[in-house]
Amino acid sequence: FSYRGGVVIVSHDRELLNQMDMLLELHNGKLSVFGGNYDFYMEQKRQMQENIESKYTAAQKEIARLNATIAKSQNMRQHHESKQRKDKANKSAGPKIAVNALKGKSQVTEAKRRKLIQAKLNKQLENSAELSEQMRNDTIKVPLQNAKVYDKEIVRLENICFSYGAKTVLSDFNFTMRTGEHVRLLGNNGAGKTTLLKLISGVLRPSAGCVKVSGKVAYLNQDLSLLDSDKSVVENIAEYAGILPHDAHAIAANFGFRGDASKKKVGVLSGGELLKATLAAVIGSKNQPDLLILDEPTNNLDIKSTTVLENALDQYRGAILIVSHDEAFINALHIDREVII
Repeated sequence: FSYRGGVVIVSHDRELLNQMDMLLELHNGKLSVFGGNYDFYMEQKRQMQENIESKYTAAQKEIARLNATIAKSQNMRQHHESKQRKDKANKSAGPKIAVNALKGKSQVTEAKRRKLIQAKLNKQLENSAELSEQMRNDTIKVPLQNAKVYDKEIVRLENICFSYGAKTVLSDFNFTMRTGEHVRLLGNNGAGKTTLLKLISGVLRPSAGCVKVSGKVAYLNQDLSLLDSDKSVVENIAEYAGILPHDAHAIAANFGFRGDASKKKVGVLSGGELLKATLAAVIGSKNQPDLLILDEPTNNLDIKSTTVLENALDQYRGAILIVSHDEAFINALHIDREVII
């Protein structure tokens, strides 16, 4: 690379970003500067997250303290008023004027104090809510159930042949997979990687040879067309996983779809949102597939969504068959073996 001038790059490629001298992050309309490569950026973000969590904990403690102070003040006021009512009959008219004056002054002072404490409490509650929102945006809970894994063969391809018209894509191809395996398919563009995934998932049938697949298979193609675009996120989760709407709402929330977001039509979701909705439907419930097939899953994802996907797949205990050019993503999946087509 002979060019010696400055270069501005927009990319989600973490390997490329690790070669940069400086990173700029655009978030909620604000631009933040990080004076280092991607590893440096991630360390800074980790420290920022720890700081947010520390402030949130401190805010919660202060809220508890202020609530206790308010409760104590209310109890003291009630006790004082009760005592005054009991003593009222014994006071003469003359001293009563002075007593009422002192009482009025005391009540004004106490009211100001309560108002000040309540204002502090409201500020802490607002601060806590803001910090909680930041924590929620940076961490997405993915409660995946551990699938029962038995050591058995789940995929066997014997002498598979497939052609698109006169073009032969696969010829006498053999392949096997066992439960829990993470396998990556490699090959040049047009070599037949996507075709092979479709053959295993049952989307295509071979022109010759035998395909044997045991157990439940979920195929996430490059277009992520598994879900119904005319239905909401929650409706899709409930329908695909075969669960009640209440349980579907809980799963949707765990994948970042809270409140009105869970009611959005799948057809209007961004690439990252669509992937998360698909994952929620496929592996967010107890009824998980034995084999998850992924075709270039990070193509339309930003780095944050890719990280969410990595965390989800790290908890998934079934087998994974994947085609991907994202080396950082592949490294995070702990691939057992690679198969070249």
